[in-house]
Amino acid sequence: MTRNNETENLVTSDRLERERIRYQWMLDSIRRLRFFFCGLVFAMLSFSLQFQVESPSKLIIGFEFGSWILLAITGFYALKDCGGFAIKLTEDVFEGLKPKERKRMWQVFFGAIVLLMFAKGLDAYMVKVDKTHNNQIQVTPKSSAPD
Repeated sequence: MTRNNETENLVTSDRLERERIRYQWMLDSIRRLRFFFCGLVFAMLSFSLQFQVESPSKLIIGFEFGSWILLAITGFYALKDCGGFAIKLTEDVFEGLKPKERKRMWQVFFGAIVLLMFAKGLDAYMVKVDKTHNNQIQVTPKSSAPD
């Protein structure tokens, strides 16, 4: 009987240890995903700042500027989610954002993506229209040779 209890205790402790390891692995995966998202947001912000839309249209520039602001706000939320604004170094920072804040972060991120795509797409469309318009209006010079 003692042998069975001992075996059961070993099996139970082994199972608990495996569950603990699995749970720690899941927490580490979530933490890595949060850091990846934070890096992604700031990479998108830097890329969009580096390759700005060069358009005379104030509307297009306004959409792009709005997307930069929204990406910066998303970056703030992402840093906060990673524990970047912890008051104490010993504070448990895994909790990250509250569900309502996380939902707001994703909404702001989606809004920034839509604005950025709209600005880039509208600029590409305007360039295409301008090229087409300029090709149609081109005036051919009259030749000076007699007919």
